[in-house]
Amino acid sequence: MARKLMARNGMLEKPRKKFERESELRRQFEKMRGANLYLKNLDESTDDDKLRQAFHGYGTITSCKVMRDFDGHSKGSGFVAFSSPDEASRAPAEMNMKMVGRKPLYVARAERKEERRAKLQAHFSYQLPNPVGNGSNNVFNRFVSTSLYVEDLEPNVTPSQIFDLLERTGHVLSVRICEDVNTNRSLGYAYVNYSSIESASRALDELNFTPLNGKPIRIMYANFDRSIGKSGLANIFIKNLDKAIDSKVLYETFCVFGTILSCKIATDDASGLSKGYGFVQFEQDEEAQNAIEKMNGKHINEKQVYVGPFMRMHEREKADEITKFNNVFVKNLSESVSDEVLRNYFVEYGTITSSVVMRDGDGNSKCFGFVNFENAHDAANCFKSLNGNKIDGKEWYVGKPQKKKFERESELRRPLN
Repeated sequence: MARKLMARNGMLEKPRKKFERESELRRQFEKMRGANLYLKNLDESTDDDKLRQAFHGYGTITSCKVMRDFDGHSKGSGFVAFSSPDEASRAPAEMNMKMVGRKPLYVARAERKEERRAKLQAHFSYQLPNPVGNGSNNVFNRFVSTSLYVEDLEPNVTPSQIFDLLERTGHVLSVRICEDVNTNRSLGYAYVNYSSIESASRALDELNFTPLNGKPIRIMYANFDRSIGKSGLANIFIKNLDKAIDSKVLYETFCVFGTILSCKIATDDASGLSKGYGFVQFEQDEEAQNAIEKMNGKHINEKQVYVGPFMRMHEREKADEITKFNNVFVKNLSESVSDEVLRNYFVEYGTITSSVVMRDGDGNSKCFGFVNFENAHDAANCFKSLNGNKIDGKEWYVGKPQKKKFERESELRRPLN
């Protein structure tokens, strides 16, 4: 009986079994370990030639490839292999997080899929406090790393739809959509438990931002310490975003800076369209600070974006009082004070752009006015020095203009010092 032969490297040989082929690939990988770089967050316009051009200065490139789907569209990732590990070692330090096209590039030493997933699982196996009466937290940690939190659900999404989608990456034990206790309507988020950490890891990696009923879902590891999300730590705010950028693109743009716990574009409730700003929360504050330093002022989709630390409303209002306090309100003036006299009292504190005493229709002073400084620091200094001083026998009030009625009433209720 004639033996079946196959051609390999120009020679005929006996077909090899699967484990033999896999063993050969592992040997080749180990031989070139460190010479192969993994890239992600590639701009959609980046092809093999552009990738080769970006890395050619670091050494001899033996292969360069952008990964593509069946339709030929870029998957946003790729590989560059050098002739030696020494040549490849310089590229990550100089190219990682460098803007290539319209996105910051992620560059790292290539690892086998099993190694990457093992690191991801170890990273998210949180060391949470032990439950009361339990001396070990191993079971608790395993539950956390196999449990996913799924949000941004379209109101009519059913548990079976979530089950069918997430079952693609492994065996799903349970799906629970959280509902309003009175109406039984979906609250827009759910918890999914897998039988293994590998399956949960794959779901997070492969299914995040997949549309369900036309709306992309967000997946993250279930985090039972909700105070982390509310604390604002490691949370950044991005504005002036192109309206075409969705949560997935935002995630892909900022994931190069570290582990993202949450990522969201603010959308209009009625239309679902982007409001042009979003939020990204990292696991570590250092990651967030790095993202701010590298991305603030950069262009995404040809628009210059602002990237800064997230602030709650009361923190923004407090910051506004400090940074936007250019215009000074002065009241209880004597009737003889003119625009020029008012300016002379304030000119020593900084550059004044305008000063005016308000008057009625007959030209009589209303005994209050405004002085506008070029910068807020000067305005704050004059407030500290002049507020409460007696001038022409009258005690001046010097402070921030109170635009709203409730602000004026609040100020009047304060006891005088």
